[in-house]
Amino acid sequence: MSSKVSVGIGTDPGRMREENQDATSFYLTDDGVWNLLILCDGMGGHAGGRQAALIASVEIGIEFADRVISKTPIEALKESINAVNRRIYEQAQVSTEFRHMGTTCAVLAVANNDAYLAHVGDSRIYRIRHEAVVQVTKDHSYVQQMIDSGILSPEQANEHPNSNLLTRCIGARPDVEVDAIGPVPIAAGDRYLLCSDGLWGQVSAVEIAAMSTAFAAQDAVNRLINLANERGGPDNISVQIYHYFDNSPPSGIFSTEKFQSKQFDLDLIDTDKNQFNKTTEKKGIKKSSKLVFGFLALVVIFLLMVLVVLMPSK
Repeated sequence: MSSKVSVGIGTDPGRMREENQDATSFYLTDDGVWNLLILCDGMGGHAGGRQAALIASVEIGIEFADRVISKTPIEALKESINAVNRRIYEQAQVSTEFRHMGTTCAVLAVANNDAYLAHVGDSRIYRIRHEAVVQVTKDHSYVQQMIDSGILSPEQANEHPNSNLLTRCIGARPDVEVDAIGPVPIAAGDRYLLCSDGLWGQVSAVEIAAMSTAFAAQDAVNRLINLANERGGPDNISVQIYHYFDNSPPSGIFSTEKFQSKQFDLDLIDTDKNQFNKTTEKKGIKKSSKLVFGFLALVVIFLLMVLVVLMPSK
């Protein structure tokens, strides 16, 4: 791992759960090129949830390392998560103890100052840059579908009794649809934060951003877990922070006032793609203009020919 990067990782059972069914891992490929942060939130009974999260947190990195040699990073992420999904699904079919096990996952893969992100379920990834925090991932949950449909507001969703029901997870079916984006260029000072719902259910996005920038990565992780526990800690809490250093050390001052929070704003994430889209639009305008001018020229030529034919001969 580069000396310009700091990583913080932490997981805690919370105040209300006897067992921690979350699992986290940091994976470095053998060639030293790729850093992966992987966070999973298990479900399906004590044994099943814990087992599913452990399998996914360990094996996604291994699968990715094998595939990224010959695949694009996005393909490698999607195929790796699907391979682990099938493994968990098959194990659940042959063991009554693990019959309904499954897990969410959030993955951050970084190489050459480019980030690739993938997720399934409601574990989230945030990007904190300057004075903005962006929720990059969109929850695969029933309440998110109701928000998208206009049935619920985001505020109402937090209090909805089915807020923990997922529309997608690893292990429920033989195949799973994986959301993935990248490459996203990493700028100096960027922080990426992965977390389970045990954190984001108790701590707001602007609070997450303020804590992440006020303290060094591991210190911020510990403080965020403590804050979630102070607010009841109703679920397992897992947090990972990837911090690409700049010249401004953490201030040590926790303040939410300067931060703006946005959800799923890919305009703030994929700047290269936006530039490509703008270029494409400009080319489209130029191409359309050429077609219009060509058409007008043909019309003029046709009218001139008609006039020549209709002119009386001397």
